[in-house]
Amino acid sequence: VRIQGGATVTGSLLARAAGEGGSSSGGTGGTGQGGYARLSAFNGGTVTINNATVDSSGHGGSGVNGGDGIGGQNFESWGGSVIQVFGSGSAMALTGSTTVTSNGIGGNSTGPSGNGGDGTGGFGTIGAVGATLNMDSAFIEASGIGGDATGSGNAGSAIGGSAQVWADGGTINASGITALAHGTAGTGGVGGGTGEAG
Repeated sequence: VRIQGGATVTGSLLARAAGEGGSSSGGTGGTGQGGYARLSAFNGGTVTINNATVDSSGHGGSGVNGGDGIGGQNFESWGGSVIQVFGSGSAMALTGSTTVTSNGIGGNSTGPSGNGGDGTGGFGTIGAVGATLNMDSAFIEASGIGGDATGSGNAGSAIGGSAQVWADGGTINASGITALAHGTAGTGGVGGGTGEAG
């Protein structure tokens, strides 16, 4: 959602570019790859939102082996979950809850010797460039969560992504911001996955 040129938007918002891997009864679950979900105001745009959710998470499907889950990745400033305001005359006010997520969640194994899927966190950010962003509370998460395993398989590994709050010549006013990018391995099986923070 891009607001520019004097346009004004009010109300609630759900912007989602999530990837959901399909499940499999006899093979590996599908990979879930998140995309690009964005709320931005620029070139004089004005946004007033009560309860905003921006999500680019990836969820691996379940199967004999769980599928991998990959949150939306940032390539050359495109991708992931983004809230930003930039440029003179632009303004953004976010009341209620603001949630920005780009988690990667591995699928669970359903087979007696299958492995849980790996989870790779994506990119989540809130930023202001040459403009002011006023918020109540905000929660940003770009975590990786490995899928669970059963029997003789291995639990999925996990790598956290990037959760950011930044300002460049701008101002962010908030009552509280929580930013998480942890890696939590799956459980079960005979081999534990590894977890690595972003």
